[in-house]
Amino acid sequence: MIDAIRVRAAEAADAVTVARLQQAMDRELGAVEEAGFIDRFAAVWLADLDRRPTWLAERDGHAIGVLVLIVVDNLPRPGQPRRRWAHVSLVFVDSAARNAGVGRLLLNEMLAWAAANGVGRVQLNANRNSARLYRRVGFDRAPDRLMELRL
Repeated sequence: MIDAIRVRAAEAADAVTVARLQQAMDRELGAVEEAGFIDRFAAVWLADLDRRPTWLAERDGHAIGVLVLIVVDNLPRPGQPRRRWAHVSLVFVDSAARNAGVGRLLLNEMLAWAAANGVGRVQLNANRNSARLYRRVGFDRAPDRLMELRL
């Protein structure tokens, strides 16, 4: 029933919905409940909304999936155009709606937005369960030069 699914850009009024979807994902991953989490998440998301474009997938008016992007504008460099890149910080689809194309719809909407808004590179962290989906929409392994330090 992919035709019944609508993907739209999230707005400020959707802060609690986005927070609840994050909480649902965390719950699936075994996180403990935290009093006040919804309000805390919503406040941080709203404060940074201009750098965090977000999309919601809905069926019959109910949110069943979310994708949150973080956009980074590199500082100017001599003789080079300003570059933008983005990191997908959250992709979640409710378990009852998985394997029905919802994740692909969210990713395609985000990629169209990124292309239209001058984003030259999109990165994400893939787990074993999601890597196949990401490859199907065009993601590939990052170059070996990408490094990280966890603190």
